Amino acid sequence: MNRSLGAVPALISILAAGDACAGVVIESATVDTRDGSSRPEQKLYVQDGAARVEQPAEGPGGEYMIFRDDVLYVVEPDKKSYVTLDRETIQAVGGAVNDAMSRMREELAKLPPEQRAMVEQMMGSKAGAMMNPGSTPPPPIAARDTGRTDEAAGRRCKVWELQRDGEVFEELCVVDFSEVPGQEDLRALASRMNSLLQELSDTLSQLGVNPQDFESMRDVGGYPIRSRDVVRGQPASKETVLTDWREESLPATLFAVPEGFERRDLRAELERATDRPD
Repeated sequence: MNRSLGAVPALISILAAGDACAGVVIESATVDTRDGSSRPEQKLYVQDGAARVEQPAEGPGGEYMIFRDDVLYVVEPDKKSYVTLDRETIQAVGGAVNDAMSRMREELAKLPPEQRAMVEQMMGSKAGAMMNPGSTPPPPIAARDTGRTDEAAGRRCKVWELQRDGEVFEELCVVDFSEVPGQEDLRALASRMNSLLQELSDTLSQLGVNPQDFESMRDVGGYPIRSRDVVRGQPASKETVLTDWREESLPATLFAVPEGFERRDLRAELERATDRPD
C-alpha cells in the first residue's frame, strides 16, 4: 500500500477553498536527466471531490487508491480485493502500532545494557521515539521560496525547497493554480482531505507522520510540476515531471471499487498480527 498512500502529501499541497466542476487528469513521469530516459510514474484523476491514483509502472494488476466521501480505498486488482481506510480503521491502525511499540519497549528493557545499546544503534533515529514515547517528534518539513524561477513541462514555475532541520532534501517547481485547468476540483479535493487528516492528527503521529508536514506543504501555494530529491546539496539525477494535464468528464465508475471485489478486514488482520501469544 505504500506507493499509493505516498500520493497523499502531494494532494495536500493543493489545499484551498473551492467547489468542484469538470474532471481533471494529471499524469507524470520519472525522467533520468543523464540520458533522457523516462517511465510513467503516476496518473491522478480528480472529479467532484473524489480522486483516483494509479501507478502505471505497476501494470494493470498493480494496486491503486481511491479517495471518496472521506474514505481511502486501496484496491488490489490482481487479488480482486480492497482495503477500506476510514476513520475507525486508521485509528485502529494507530492503536495497533502503539501497542506493538509498547511490547518492543518491554522486550528491549529486558536486554543487558550492551545488547540494548547495540539494538538502539542499529535502529538509529527511531530508537529515541520507541524507547521514549513522550520524546519530542522530529522537526516538521519547512517549505522555502528560493525566489528563483525555472521551466518544466513547458511552463514557467517557481522553485521551492523542502527542508527538515535546516537541510534541503527535495526541490519543487511550482505553478499557480490560475495557470492550470480544473483548479476548482483540485482545491475541493484537497480541502476534504485536509479536514480528515486534521481530525486524525493524533493517530497519524503514532504512525510516524508529522501532521505539521502537511501544513508546510500547503505553503508552496500551487501545484508542483517537477520534483527532485536533493542529496548533500546537489539535485539527484532523476526527477518527477508533469507530462499531461487536461480537463475531461470522467465516469463515476472510475471512483468506485469494481463489483465482485472482496473487502479485506484490515482491523482483524491487525489484531491477529499484533496479538501476543499466550
